[in-house]
Amino acid sequence: MPTIAEQWLEQGRAEGLEQGLEQGREQGLEQGLEQGLEQGLEQGLEQGRAAALKVLRRFLAQRFGMAVDHFDATFQSLNLAAIDQLSETAFEVETLAEFEKVLAALRSGAAGSMEKP
Repeated sequence: MPTIAEQWLEQGRAEGLEQGLEQGREQGLEQGLEQGLEQGLEQGLEQGRAAALKVLRRFLAQRFGMAVDHFDATFQSLNLAAIDQLSETAFEVETLAEFEKVLAALRSGAAGSMEKP
């Protein structure tokens, strides 16, 4: 028969193990939720960027009579904010040259803030 000290020691171990498992579950759940939200947000932003880029490409091709992929290499490094700004510009300018001037200024003047992270 275990002594009282051994019983307390065993009870302490059991309680410590239970508490450790509970903390581990909580931390794991919290980390999993954080990672899931972060990944979901990144995925959503990328999908939004791709959709905005698709519309911009098609609009430019239709408006200025050029190939849909004309600016693909240039657009690949731009973030969603830059693509949104260029979409507005595409509606406002009269010529392709005006659009290209704004695009060049956007890329050179705000390269750090308008490129994809």
